[in-house]
Amino acid sequence: MKIIIIGGGVVGCGAALELADRGAEVLLFERGELGAEASSAAAGILGAQVELKEPSPLLKRFVRARALMREWASELEQRTGDDVGYRASGVLRVARDSADFTAIQRQAAWQRAEGVRSDVLGAAEARRLAPAISGGLHGAVWFEDDAQVDPRKLMRALISAVSRINIEVRRDCEVTGVLTESGRCIGVEFKQPGPNRGVAYADAVVVAGGSWSSRLAGLPCDWPQVEPIRGQMLELECETPSDSGSPIVYNCDGYVVPRGTGRVVCGSTMESVGFSREVTPNAIESIRKNAITLVPALSRARTVATWSNFRPFCGPGGPVIGVSSVPRLYLAAGHHRNGILLARHTALAIADAVLTNRPDILPYAPLRS
Repeated sequence: MKIIIIGGGVVGCGAALELADRGAEVLLFERGELGAEASSAAAGILGAQVELKEPSPLLKRFVRARALMREWASELEQRTGDDVGYRASGVLRVARDSADFTAIQRQAAWQRAEGVRSDVLGAAEARRLAPAISGGLHGAVWFEDDAQVDPRKLMRALISAVSRINIEVRRDCEVTGVLTESGRCIGVEFKQPGPNRGVAYADAVVVAGGSWSSRLAGLPCDWPQVEPIRGQMLELECETPSDSGSPIVYNCDGYVVPRGTGRVVCGSTMESVGFSREVTPNAIESIRKNAITLVPALSRARTVATWSNFRPFCGPGGPVIGVSSVPRLYLAAGHHRNGILLARHTALAIADAVLTNRPDILPYAPLRS
């Protein structure tokens, strides 16, 4: 069975690898370089719990996805010899005032009722857990099971794994539309640098193009609109590793993600600005100020990198992973802030659906209008 995958980020590469492992012939198209968009620009927080602030049916799926990522990280490291930066760091969500503390206590309570660990801590307890955090907080919630990977290391391992198996990769090759015949998807149209254009045929097509997943010609009318949400990010280098804190520290304005090397990633904005990839001084300064609010020792840290990229968003209900109204055309997009967390989960679901043609086994609802 021949499968075309559109998009070479963590979702597309993960799905390609799983399909190829199960015996499919896979052709992967990427408009630029593999992993060069949102996948490599993410913070890598496996925030199955911290990201869900209100009661949500997604909790159990997110928790399962987090466990799958832990297993996948180990598998990829064994398969390629590449460290993906997996750390069971936990996430400490801190409150800066009494109203915020009340809100995070509610978050902890409903999650405990669902059977997952979420411990409310006083200010002194939180500082014992993370001595580098600010002394001015009102309390915190400790999500001990949330974790992290380093997205750039993860992508390097995925690219290495993809290169070792029977997957044809076409870089710098932009898919412009899907082809249909007799009401079913049969392939794609694409263009390469210069005037070169072509078509490729397959038994099924998976659209995993992130924020570009709605920009193809020939999509069905009920295809969801995927919107790019720009996130700007900052990386700091600390004077000493102890300045960075130990767990991920998170508040309502952003987060600090220690990499365990004296470097920390800080983020992030949420901007609906189309495909403008600009890094703005005001946003970077705001991110830095919040990072220092969380971890005061970061005032001494040196800025080593700034960047921005686009989170694919298609509504508040989570990503859309499923079959479309056109047979043999599948969508894996709209992962927004949880693309890294859900990458392995998505790969397994898409492979199951494509190879068995059973949409009922997918973990999320099919396409929504």
